[in-house]
Amino acid sequence: MAVIGIVLAYPLISTSGVAAPAYVLTDFTGHVRGEWTIRGGSPTFLLFDAEGRERLILLHIQEQSALLLKDESGNTRVGAAQFVHGGGGFAFHGVDMKGAAVLYHKRNGSLSFFDTLGSLTARIPTMETKD
Repeated sequence: MAVIGIVLAYPLISTSGVAAPAYVLTDFTGHVRGEWTIRGGSPTFLLFDAEGRERLILLHIQEQSALLLKDESGNTRVGAAQFVHGGGGFAFHGVDMKGAAVLYHKRNGSLSFFDTLGSLTARIPTMETKD
């Protein structure tokens, strides 16, 4: 029996790893609470709330990585990103993604504020810099 168990388990412990189109995390009641998959050709990790809504997304697209935290309505409220050109930052969005505070850094850092219509209302530092 031990030999049969080892033979059956070997594909799971071999150096080639385990392959599947998606890995699904379920809670004790069988509800899907997370998924590690490919979306649009990009590796993506998702966490869902008790109602099945996406609340956290971690993804990597064309050499850029992002972490998005969503509210119960599905709107991104917090985002963190690292871009292929070397810059990165954090964005904090208001209700229904109206208004934002964006902290960005590449060569120089900035903190920008946007109103509910998407217009820039303030930037620190105030001088124009090429990032």
